[in-house]
Amino acid sequence: MTTSEIISICAIIAGPSTAMIVSLWVNKIRESRKEKIKILLALMQTRTETPPPKSFIDALNSIDVIFHNDKKVMEARKEFLNIFLNRVNDTNQYKNKLKDLLDAITKSLGYKNIKPSDLDSIFTPFVVGANITE
Repeated sequence: MTTSEIISICAIIAGPSTAMIVSLWVNKIRESRKEKIKILLALMQTRTETPPPKSFIDALNSIDVIFHNDKKVMEARKEFLNIFLNRVNDTNQYKNKLKDLLDAITKSLGYKNIKPSDLDSIFTPFVVGANITE
C-alpha cells in the first residue's frame, strides 16, 4: 500500500469522525447557552415578585451547575445569597445585589448593551378595575 493510499484511507475515516465530534461540541455549547438563557429569563421575569416565586428560587439554585465555570457569576450569586444567610433586611441591598447578579449573567451571555440601569426598567401593567394576573 502506498503512502497516498494510506493518507486517503485515513482521510476517509477521520473526516466523518471529526465532523461528528465538532457537531457534538457545537450542540453542547448551544445547549449550555440555552440553559443559561433560561436562568436569566426566569430571574428577570420574576425579579420584583415578593416573595420570590418557585421559578426564581429554582433558577437561583441552578446557577451553581449551569454557570460553574464563570467566576463573576458565581461571585455575584454568592454575594446575593449572603443577604439571606446574614439575614439582612435591606430592600436596597437586595435589589442592588440582584442587579449585580443579573448584570454578571447578561455579561456572561454576551449581552454587552444591557446596562445595570436597564435592569431597573420594569413594566407593571395597571388597569383600573381589572385583575391582570389571572
